[in-house]
Amino acid sequence: MKEKNVRGLILIVLITAILSLQVGDGQAKTRKIRLAHTGGPGSAVDLTYIKFKELLEKETNGELEVVLYGSGTLAGDQTAVEGAQRGTIDMGSAGTNNMAPFTDKFLFGDLPYIMDSIESSHKIWGGEIGTELRKAVGDQLGIKGLFFVDVGSFRVLGNNKKPVHVPADLAGLKIRATATPVEQAILKAWGASPTPVTWPEVYMALEQKVVDGTYVQHMWTVTAKHHEAMDYYTETGGVQNMHLCFMSNRTWNQLSEKQQKAVLKVAAETQAYSFDIASKMVDKLREEMIEAGGKIYYPKPEEMTQWKAIKDDIWNQFSDRIDMDFVQRVVEAQR
Repeated sequence: MKEKNVRGLILIVLITAILSLQVGDGQAKTRKIRLAHTGGPGSAVDLTYIKFKELLEKETNGELEVVLYGSGTLAGDQTAVEGAQRGTIDMGSAGTNNMAPFTDKFLFGDLPYIMDSIESSHKIWGGEIGTELRKAVGDQLGIKGLFFVDVGSFRVLGNNKKPVHVPADLAGLKIRATATPVEQAILKAWGASPTPVTWPEVYMALEQKVVDGTYVQHMWTVTAKHHEAMDYYTETGGVQNMHLCFMSNRTWNQLSEKQQKAVLKVAAETQAYSFDIASKMVDKLREEMIEAGGKIYYPKPEEMTQWKAIKDDIWNQFSDRIDMDFVQRVVEAQR
């Protein structure tokens, strides 16, 4: 009887050990991928990366687990690029305009009025040109460009001083500028004073009157709560930027071939999702800006002519840094 009990005990121990090993193996196969982005909760950028996480974890049966760090909690745009280059961040997201310190290849997208509409911009970023850009920038910077994320609209001029109908109304206003020299040139040509301020500091800069306004898309205005510190908005159009989602080469090279294929498949699906949802969210964002006390002005045709008058000068100003043959290709691809 004792012998049977001993045998039974041994059997239980062996089964438990085997199950523990199996569970341990399963855990060892799970790879956590940290993804840093600056999108606030509920924004198009945030929702896009939540979708990427869901799709990739499902596609890999949990082998790859994406851990999201939104709102710039892990890194801002430029620090995410630097982290991916060093291999200290697995994945990141950066506005094409904010990648100007690293590459000139996205500067064409900052040129005023190069994009006819949000829909036509999808033909560029989501087509052959976009594919070429992801690879070229990735090769240049030593990262893996995966897909573009849409923010949903052209930029809108906001300020907390006065209504702005034409460029002359910007005289004396300090407008926050990003890292791209093209944007700074645009604001200066319109008569504003471009004032560089890093993204996490913009709200405080508005509150403390370091800057009088911003020139960003509606999504950023609302999700960063800047609409609480501004009263007047002008729909000038002109500039539309995307975010680039990228992976460090170090992380990419550590993935199996099957996992790499899964990442690329899900990247394409996520980009399509982003392009579909982003523009649909803009009307609601405008409503939130108005509910906070904001007034949105849509320039009349003769006023829009004044806003667009800077186009040729700005394009010519950067012809030494931007391939104009490529720019012409972008223009023709929208037709």
